[in-house]
Amino acid sequence: AAAAAAAAVSAAAAAASAEPLEPVTGAARVGESLLTLDTVKARTIEQVTEVRLEAEQAEAERRREEEERRQDRLWRLHEEADKSGKANAAIEMHWEDLNDYNMPQELFREMQSQRRACEAVIASKDALVREFQAELRAKDEEYVKALQQQREGVDTLVARMDSQCKELQSQYEAELAAIERAFEQERAEQVRAQREEADAILRQR
Repeated sequence: AAAAAAAAVSAAAAAASAEPLEPVTGAARVGESLLTLDTVKARTIEQVTEVRLEAEQAEAERRREEEERRQDRLWRLHEEADKSGKANAAIEMHWEDLNDYNMPQELFREMQSQRRACEAVIASKDALVREFQAELRAKDEEYVKALQQQREGVDTLVARMDSQCKELQSQYEAELAAIERAFEQERAEQVRAQREEADAILRQR
């Protein structure tokens, strides 16, 4: 009994596989093509969007870093102004004290001390100027690098869009050809069916 059942199942499967597949109608092929094209367009839009988002994220990061550097420069300027202001006030006060020195050696020593204090103030300002000049040179280099990256990003975007346009055009042509084949097959099937029906009517006469 089991062998007979297995044989029956095998026979049914063979009969099912032997049945011809129902041809795809033109309308169904149009629906499939539209779905395929929508998928391709969505993928191409996503790829272009990725390039745009990467550029926007890079620009946002650059602006954030630039704002941090700007705040740091303002803080250093404030610190330098505060420090040099206190140093200048101390120097100014000490100039008046020099009148109290009568001995040339003591006066010379105090004047040398004043000179060193003035040089320290100037050196501190010069150091800050050099730091800002170095940052300015680095900013110029960063600007050139950013321009190069933007140029490369635009080139990448244009190349990707060109590739996607070609891919989409090729897909349109392929789907159009598939639709035409489906309609031609459907038309041929209808002509065959009508011819068979007409032949059957003629035979009945």
